[in-house]
Amino acid sequence: MKDFVKCNVALFCSDEKNTYLQEHMSKGGTAVFADIEGNIFICNDLCKTYVFNLTQAPVTRNGKAKFMVENLLPVVLAAYFSGIQIEEIKRALTGFNPTAEQTPGRINEFEINGINLIVDYAHNPHGLKALAEYLKHYSGKKTGIIAVPGDRRDSDIIEFGEIAATMYDEIIIRLDRDTRGRSEESIVKFLKEGIQNVKPGFDCKVIADSTSAIHYAIDRGQKGSTVVICAENALETLEITKNIAQLYQV
Repeated sequence: MKDFVKCNVALFCSDEKNTYLQEHMSKGGTAVFADIEGNIFICNDLCKTYVFNLTQAPVTRNGKAKFMVENLLPVVLAAYFSGIQIEEIKRALTGFNPTAEQTPGRINEFEINGINLIVDYAHNPHGLKALAEYLKHYSGKKTGIIAVPGDRRDSDIIEFGEIAATMYDEIIIRLDRDTRGRSEESIVKFLKEGIQNVKPGFDCKVIADSTSAIHYAIDRGQKGSTVVICAENALETLEITKNIAQLYQV
């Protein structure tokens, strides 16, 4: 895109050695990047300025959520060009706590009955791949409560199922209330097709209701295992999750 615009261009990248980034900086262009140790720098033709280490920003989950790192860098860049001082940028981003209230549906994590539970609004193949990368940091059994909007291409729904099959030991297919013009049977069919493409003979369960699906997953879970819920309505799903958590605390 930078080759087709007439304004000044600044780049951001999570890979310091990226060819385009290095070429851009060699010509005096401004860029924000993270080095191999996770240090974030702003670089221009005048100097290279350290901002902070990405592990200091809670939104990156100690640097483990790579897609959050990619989200963080353009924020640093935009803030810099808005005239905000480096110390203020650092204070804002290292002090921002991504709770369920602040960032609903973005890796909201709970512990219920010794089980890790994550609520996330991953609703397309790209988002699910990003979540899969983060889940590699979790050990133990992984259960996915998956759902996909009906207004996606058949191939997208199949791919969603394929990715889910690589991530989870157990899969529960949940159904959105609004299937966006597609039949529930069609969504289940294509999700199962994707799952079977990766794991032939894999048995997954269909539980349409979120509350029932979460209860089922927790009741079958083991301490230290992880349950991930693909949320349709993040606020509603979080409320359901909190109510369930209270039940298990009684």
